[in-house]
This record gives sequence, C-alpha cells and structure tokens, in this order.
Amino acid sequence: QKHIPNLCRIPEVSIYTEQETSSKPLKIGVLLSGGQAPGGHNVVIGLFDALRVFNPETRLFGFIKGPLGLTRGLYKDLDISVIYDYYNMGGFDMLSSSREK
Repeated sequence: QKHIPNLCRIPEVSIYTEQETSSKPLKIGVLLSGGQAPGGHNVVIGLFDALRVFNPETRLFGFIKGPLGLTRGLYKDLDISVIYDYYNMGGFDMLSSSREK
C-alpha cells in the first residue's frame, strides 16, 4: 500500500449477469484493420461468446479484408463451425485485414 497507494484505494467491483435474457437477437458485424497482431482471433471469439450469452440467436458477421470488406459487402457468417477453428491461433486469417482508407 505504501508504494502503490492509488491502486490500493480502488473499490472492489463485482459483475453479475441475469439468468434469463429477454433481448431480441441482433445482427452484428466485426472487422479487423491494420497489421497482424496477436490475439486477433481470440478477440472475435470473445465477442462471439459474449453475444451468445446476450441472446443465442444473435448473429455475428465478419467483414473480410477489414474496411474494404465493409465498403464492398464482403462478409461471412461467423457461426460456431467457423469460429472455433481459429481458437488460440495467431494472426488474422479468419477475416484477413487491409489498410484501405
């Protein structure tokens, strides 16, 4: 506490989720932009998992080649058969990326 007083004063936070969801299913898009980075696939998988908790019928779409795919309508439905092939795999191979502006 003496060496890091500001961290020691941070209150504990607990997050609880409701067991039932009453939300409507959503359609959400995700893209990767810029250069390769570790953990890109796991970020998409984490989003997929979180959306399934929100509502199991929610669909996640991945825009291929980043912003280029968004502007040209290049996407794929990211369902469980696609997602988990990339679990803990480095790179951006699932969706690719671009540096288009």
